[in-house]
Amino acid sequence: MGQYWRLINIDKREATSDMGKLQEFFYDQGHIVDYLIPLALPSKYQSDLISLEDSIQKFVRKNPSTSASTAILLTLPVELLLLIVDELSDDYLPLLCFSLTCTFLWDITGQARYHSLSSSLNKLSWAGDRIILLGDWARLLPSSMLSDEEVEGLKLDDSPSDTLAEALIDAARGFPEPPNMNSIGPLYDRRVQTNPDFEIELWDILDHDSRFRPWIWLHWRDFKVRKPEGDRWMVRNLSKREYVTKASSRDLTQMIYCLIGYSDDGDSAPRGSEWLVHGVWAGDRIDITLVSVHQQEHGNELDWKDVTVGVKQQLREVVEEDGYRDIYLSD
Repeated sequence: MGQYWRLINIDKREATSDMGKLQEFFYDQGHIVDYLIPLALPSKYQSDLISLEDSIQKFVRKNPSTSASTAILLTLPVELLLLIVDELSDDYLPLLCFSLTCTFLWDITGQARYHSLSSSLNKLSWAGDRIILLGDWARLLPSSMLSDEEVEGLKLDDSPSDTLAEALIDAARGFPEPPNMNSIGPLYDRRVQTNPDFEIELWDILDHDSRFRPWIWLHWRDFKVRKPEGDRWMVRNLSKREYVTKASSRDLTQMIYCLIGYSDDGDSAPRGSEWLVHGVWAGDRIDITLVSVHQQEHGNELDWKDVTVGVKQQLREVVEEDGYRDIYLSD
């Protein structure tokens, strides 16, 4: 049998399916690094971003003669258009559809679309959430990982599980999986997928005008942060205000597993590394950013602790015992 593991996002109530035994997936690349890097809109989305009021005035100047439908929209008070756009902005798909109604609306909603899409991407990312790699032999959880309300939400008294950790494992089996990186954006929205006419219309719009493509046809890779030459990656514990830095992303996955793995049984850990199942960051808020970004955000704050040396030493114990020193001990 053996112990099986899964990644759990406590805040979003998402979890991977069983990943297998620790030895089976520990050296795989996995997706945890991608999940923890915040998604960001490239600069091409920021072109001509102006306020709704300025957009309307600009459109009127450039289009003194408008169609009847557009003319009606132009007669609406700016305050009402602002309310409509604001009401739709929490959900990117309805706002996108509203924007595609006519050229006028497309032109005036650029700023709103930008912020709505950015918010939508943030909801996909795990950056800043409480994350744990939990083994199904666990009986305890890190102290204070769950609030009283979350403990109550697990309904431990009604669960066949004997412990809180078992209750969380049982609950996680019913959590949705994290987003498929190859299936994000409006075209993969359930409301589009279940409405063939809706889907066909979006594809027709894509074929009709290339300027709509970046807003409809979305790829995870387009929104991933790129590391400039000379910069470094930083894995941050936002709960404990600790961090690890790396020049490359090569073995970030293994370092993160060392920090967030948790169980009560070390028998399934790689040889010589039973400590791995008591990760000191398990259940904490974690993200991955660039050192340059962190310096911009927290440059004058002195209470952040660099734990890179200790974490690298822990990983070294694992890979040397397993014979992977030359592969996994990169800077």
